[in-house]
Amino acid sequence: AIEIRPNRPRYWSTLALAAFRNNEFELADQAIVKSLEYGNTGDTINEWLLKSMIDARLGRLESAEKWLVDAEERRKKEQPGEAILIRFKDEASAILAECRSKARVDGL
Repeated sequence: AIEIRPNRPRYWSTLALAAFRNNEFELADQAIVKSLEYGNTGDTINEWLLKSMIDARLGRLESAEKWLVDAEERRKKEQPGEAILIRFKDEASAILAECRSKARVDGL
């Protein structure tokens, strides 16, 4: 799909999620950056949460925190009761906490 329509952000975010789930974090990062570059798909909160998770796995903890905070603020304003977003936010929070903990242990 990306080869046929490379400027579709939703295709890039789908690739990013698939790569993330396959522990291919560099590819996931490249794809989510493309998705964000090509514009708002209407799923910006999802994309920001995914970017947070990717950054956390890549050790970019400050960036991961920023994406998570921004996504959560927007979710609370725009879709406060959306269960899927809440679960995705909880996953992003758990991944960030895990990566922070690992960074502290590795830093000792």
